[in-house]
Amino acid sequence: MSDMMCTLLKVGEDPLEGLMLVDAVQRIGIDYYFQNEIDAILEREYVNFTNSSSRERNYQDLFHISLSFRLLRQQGYYVPADVFDNFMGKEGKMKQKYGKDTRALMGLYEASQLSIEGEDALEEARNFSSQLLNAMMRTSLNCNDARVVNNTLKHPYHKSLAKFTAKNFIRDYNGASASKNALQELAKMDFDMSQSVHINELVEISRWWKDLGSAKELKLARDQPLKWYTWPMAALSYPRLSKQRIELTKPISLIYIIDDIFDLYGTLNELALFAQAVNRSKMVASGCVPKAAEYLKNGIVSSGIHVVLVHLFFLLGEGTNKESANIVNANTDIISSVASILRLWDDLGSANDENQDGHDGSYITCYMEEHQGSSVDVVRQEVIKKIMEAWRWLNKECLLPNPFSGTFTKASLNLARMVPLMYSYDDLARIKIFQILRSI
Repeated sequence: MSDMMCTLLKVGEDPLEGLMLVDAVQRIGIDYYFQNEIDAILEREYVNFTNSSSRERNYQDLFHISLSFRLLRQQGYYVPADVFDNFMGKEGKMKQKYGKDTRALMGLYEASQLSIEGEDALEEARNFSSQLLNAMMRTSLNCNDARVVNNTLKHPYHKSLAKFTAKNFIRDYNGASASKNALQELAKMDFDMSQSVHINELVEISRWWKDLGSAKELKLARDQPLKWYTWPMAALSYPRLSKQRIELTKPISLIYIIDDIFDLYGTLNELALFAQAVNRSKMVASGCVPKAAEYLKNGIVSSGIHVVLVHLFFLLGEGTNKESANIVNANTDIISSVASILRLWDDLGSANDENQDGHDGSYITCYMEEHQGSSVDVVRQEVIKKIMEAWRWLNKECLLPNPFSGTFTKASLNLARMVPLMYSYDDLARIKIFQILRSI
């Protein structure tokens, strides 16, 4: 394994090519094998990147600076958005001369996904790059290049699960043939190893669920241990975290069961005491539609994300004493941002998919009631805007310094990345989930 990494790094004799190889290793989801090497490379890059004279001398290429910016922010380093100032005109707009470089535009679009609140330059970069890339697909790109651009726009790396997008990335990789062959070999080896681990974990989870006997007692609740397991499988990508994946599946299964009981089968009277026990609002079910902001605040709590991430915090051994145990309660923004993404994505989908009859309402319902005359399409755009805000919130919480381990932070990000796959409620999303499940 280390010999292969040396081969990969030797190919990249210049800094840019080295960063591209780091990016490639991360994109195919095998970075955990080489984390020490990647840490060293990005630490050196951060020193160079934050030195203004060095940056002015070595970072004149838009693609290079976009890639460096993204990799460093993904690593937790705070890099100011003003590094893009040289590429912008007097009115804060990107210079049009950069509008014909497809690779640079894709890099810029990818970098813009790491924005935090108040970074107007990155919002301009996202709009500029996405508009031009969409136009290129329609007018000037061949089929293969258009497919690559389309995948970038729909599945930017920062907001996607590497294990799902790896196959497309390897197919479209334009690096040296030696690098591509090594990456393919590593990806295949990792897939075989991971598949064996996941099968063993799923067997143990299925045995636990069967022994628990809940499937017989709760006949109306969905019996889906494989679906429950996909969340820990996505969140905890490191192979060594097998025990944590198994244990995290258990509270997730209970969240799903409680959700089924509440949303699908219970009547208002039957669930009155139950709702108090799980701290879930009854306003929508009783005909009193809350304000959209109030609904979302409640939805963050009732999403189950807090339960999942608090369990994960302790499963990772981070709450070893009273002082460290208080960290997760004193720093809840990272949890709330993931919960917001889940709640809003869920509400973008069709409630009919789960045969729900409106007991829990949706952000869309509340917003339309509050803003009479708004069309569904307008409200959906508002929800998408709120999701983007939640991502900026999450991005900020993942920057260093923060009180959490890198494993916990990455797991939080992976849960947010998993959400669109689980809650899109369309045929394409079902195909994606099927492919993930079929892999194990």
